[in-house]
Amino acid sequence: MSSGSEALFKMANTLDDIRKKAQESSELKSELKESITNIQNLLNDRTERLLFKDKKFRCHESANEESIAALFESISDIDSTLRIEKTT
Repeated sequence: MSSGSEALFKMANTLDDIRKKAQESSELKSELKESITNIQNLLNDRTERLLFKDKKFRCHESANEESIAALFESISDIDSTLRIEKTT
């Protein structure tokens, strides 16, 4: 992580603070995504080695921002009071 992003990250005390800092800094956002992706890949690899009743676990890709936005567009047709900003 770059020194600028590291400084921003150190100022954040909660997940909400981290989200706000990441929204303000595209560099921090991309570096956090890269870091999280590496951890997710490691956990997926380990999880997929596990067996339960002789069947391997399977991991699926998480939803991306575009698919989440599309889902909320569909949901807004049903319930216009629900806002994506209030759910994350």
